[in-house]
Amino acid sequence: VIPSVPHASLARQMYTDQREAALNAQINVEYNVSYVYHAMYAYFDRDN
Repeated sequence: VIPSVPHASLARQMYTDQREAALNAQINVEYNVSYVYHAMYAYFDRDN
């Protein structure tokens, strides 16, 4: 189960390039939103 191509994913599914790009874009959006939520939590949780 070792990929023959360097840096190939072992968990890769048979998605079309368009669907894989859309999925990656959605994941990036959710990561960015998570960072914003954590920053807002830290800002509003401060003691001042």
